[in-house]
Amino acid sequence: MNWDAIGTIAEVVGAAAVVGTLIYLAIQIRQGNDNDRVQGIQQLGRDYAAHTAVVTSNEMVGSFMKGLKRYGDLSPEERAKFEYCVGGYINLGEAALYHAEVSRLQEALEMLSAYLGPRVFAYPGFREWWRHGDRGGFAESTQDWVDEQIANNTETPPFWEYGDG
Repeated sequence: MNWDAIGTIAEVVGAAAVVGTLIYLAIQIRQGNDNDRVQGIQQLGRDYAAHTAVVTSNEMVGSFMKGLKRYGDLSPEERAKFEYCVGGYINLGEAALYHAEVSRLQEALEMLSAYLGPRVFAYPGFREWWRHGDRGGFAESTQDWVDEQIANNTETPPFWEYGDG
């Protein structure tokens, strides 16, 4: 065997090794992306559960429910509580928007929209707060998303029933 044949064999083996390495890396990147997507959805779920636990606590739930009915009827203390509650949900939407843009977690954003629609966006008090509140703390894409959710939920029946109290 001459050196030219050995060189050719070495090049073929080297090329096969490069192709094999690229295939391996592609599989690893895909698995990493899948894991990132799962972790992103899980984290959004944990964040939603944690915020909902605060919103439904004895200290907050009355202000939240009263504010959903009519924001203008809230005392200054109740307004602060209500704004914390709805602001936290909007922050979750903002996080889901971010994940949808960078991680392609569109399904997380769709699930959050479907869940918050009848539970927050369908209420006149929320819409009143959103129209008159300070939107400066939210990104423009988040503001557009909330506006879209309000428009999509104007005919949605509210999830929670509330009395006049």
